[in-house]
Parts: sequence; structure tokens; C-alpha cells
Amino acid sequence: MQADPLTPVRPAEPGLSSEFHRWPLPGYLWPALERRSRSIYCTEPHLRIHGALTPSVEAWVARHNGSITGLWLFRRRGRVARVVNEVATEPVKGVARFADALFARYPEIDVIELHALHLAGIEHAGEAGTSPSLAAAPGFDDAARGLDEAEAHEDASDGFHDDDHHGHQSLLTDPRRVPPAPLRSGSRRHWWQRHCWQRAVVSEDFVLELPASVDEWLAALTPRNREKVRQCLRRAQRSEPPLRFVLRRDQEISLSQVRAVLALSRERMRAKGRRYGMDAQQERQLYALMRERGLLMAIEIDGQLRAGLLCTLAGEELYMHVVAHDPGHDALRLGYLCCILGIEAAIAQGLKRFHFLWGWYDYKQRLGAQRRVLHHALLWRSPLTACRHPWRLIRQWLLGLRSALRERRMARQLAGRSHVH
Repeated sequence: MQADPLTPVRPAEPGLSSEFHRWPLPGYLWPALERRSRSIYCTEPHLRIHGALTPSVEAWVARHNGSITGLWLFRRRGRVARVVNEVATEPVKGVARFADALFARYPEIDVIELHALHLAGIEHAGEAGTSPSLAAAPGFDDAARGLDEAEAHEDASDGFHDDDHHGHQSLLTDPRRVPPAPLRSGSRRHWWQRHCWQRAVVSEDFVLELPASVDEWLAALTPRNREKVRQCLRRAQRSEPPLRFVLRRDQEISLSQVRAVLALSRERMRAKGRRYGMDAQQERQLYALMRERGLLMAIEIDGQLRAGLLCTLAGEELYMHVVAHDPGHDALRLGYLCCILGIEAAIAQGLKRFHFLWGWYDYKQRLGAQRRVLHHALLWRSPLTACRHPWRLIRQWLLGLRSALRERRMARQLAGRSHVH
């Protein structure tokens, strides 16, 4: 299908353009979206399996000299546009430029809602994205006030490049290639002053940057954590000589294997008195996704599965959805061992990042992962239009308050653990 011709954006600067697409979306968008987002949650298989591909989905594409430099999926409902892209890194400047285009195209839209996105550039406002921190106070903010002073260092701070042929460089595109919204002559307003934001940290993705070799990964760990990894390997080899690490991909993965790992997870959660987090439909969806994009890493003893990771792949990014082990082998820490062997296998396959996803667990940081916060955000056309949505404002304010309390609680817990050690 061709781009919607009603309002093509052709800024004065040569080579820059953008366009909107309506359903059915052209097929070239899917590989482009995966390249840009590097997120399993932004792939066609994930969206299709989870029922997210409906005729209400639209797309906005930004180009520079014909190359795609920005790609957003969204749905419109009434005065709200909900972004489909999730669990990906997006520069705040890129979000604002997408908002400029969408608000210009659809005058009836008051607010753009984003969920579970890491907003790169927020760090300049004092909110660290890779370490525990107190969330910004609930309410309106400029998202990244102070970036005007940092614009001389955009290349170093944003780190976004058009890397279609250099996958190890970055996560997304260079935001400077997306056309800025036109400003009145002589105006000094920056991109972050055009719209009002409400944002809150709702989750996190613990991301391990994978080096070229296992030795480099081990060398990057603290001496204490490096020794713990080696102890875990030695203990398992001494105690269980028949132990075997296996790796299966896509169609090699059977339903019985996935169910075996999920059963171990369910049993372990029950033993800890915690609620198991997946229902039957979610389990079926995960299995279907793994048959297309899956990587099952497991430890077998005497041919029986005793620990496993259920992972999916998006390009060179590995996403871990479930880790579980047999409680009867707690002393060997088989779940932790499976993560170690899984990281080594990912490095051997030339993957670039290991995403542990959400959940504050010590082992993720011990293995070298860094916390990347995920935001839920509302981007309003103006304060006046926000007044039309009092319940949405209140709900976001409460989300921000809960986020701030959670961040503070987790920071105290981490400080307490550091003091103990």
C-alpha cells in the first residue's frame, strides 16, 4: 500500500521527509521497525501473536534521502493516540518530532500515550536511566530541560546513528535526521518546550552489553562476582558430572520443553509464596513466539530438564522471558548457572545484548547487566487540551506517585545490601 497522500511532510531541508500509512501497512515496515527498535516487542510475530495487528493500527515514517530514520506505530481512539512501540529506546527528541507530525496531521488529537519505553535524553534532566533513582515528581515537566546547553555534545550524549550496516553501534537513528517542527521567525523555543509531558517509571529492562569474548565479559565483572561465577561452574561439574547444557531454536523447540520450564517456574513461585505471573493464554502466546523467534537454553541431568531459560531473538538482541530451575537442585543454583551458560552461548553466537527484562534481582547486576528504566508517558498538545481529560491526568499523577515511592524503596534496599556487603 502506498503512503497516505493527504498530508505528506516535505520540509525545506533537502532529503528530509515523512509520511503516514493506514491499514494495511506495507510489508517493508516490519524489518525496518525491527532494525530501528531492536525489540522483540516491536516485531511482526510478537504483535500478530498477541492480537495487536488490527485495522486501527497506523504508522508514521520519517526518512532522510530515502532511508528510514524513524518509525512509529499508533492507534487513534477519540482524542487519544496510543503508541504501539514498546520496550525500546527512543530519543526524547525523536518522540517530540513524531508528536509534531501527528498533532499537525490530526487536529482532534489531544494527547499521545506511550508505554514501557526508555526515553533517552531524560538523563540530562537529572534522572538516570541506568541506575536506581527517584522518578521525576508527578505532573507536567519539560522532559529534558537543560538539553539546550548540551546540544553541542549531541553526538556523544544521544549516541543514535543510522546503523543499518553497523548493528553494534547503537539502538536507533540519529534524531537530527528527523525534520524539526517549523518555528516562528526569530523564535528561540527548543523542541522540549513545544509540548507538556507527564511521565513515570513503570518498569525496567536490565541489559547486558555482550562483548566479543567470554573472557572480556568475565574481566568486566567485579572480582567477587567473577569468582562466584567460577565457583558455580566448578560446583556443578563436581556434583553432577552428567550435567549437559543444550540449546534449541525455533522449530526445534517442543511444547513439552516449554511446559517443563514453565512448570519449574510455577513450582518455584509457589514454594516462595509468590503469585505465578502467566495465565494459560500468555503461555500459549510465548510458545507460539518461541516457535518463530525462540531460543531455549536448558540444563539436563541424566536426560531430564532441570533448569531452563525461555528467550526470544530480535536481530542480535536476546530477550529472556522466563528462568527456572528444579527446587531439588537449589544447592547447585542451576537457574543462575543456566544464565551464565546462556550468556556464554549468546557471546559465542555473536549476539550484542542480553535483555533480562523487568524485576529487581541481584543476579542480573552481578552478571553485569545495567538497569534501563521504562516510562509510561503522556505527551499533551497543550495544557489547555489536558483539561479535557481530568481522569487521565489523575491516573497518570497516581502512577507517577507510585513510581516515585517504588524507586525510593528500591534505592533504600540496594543501599542496605551494599552496606551489608
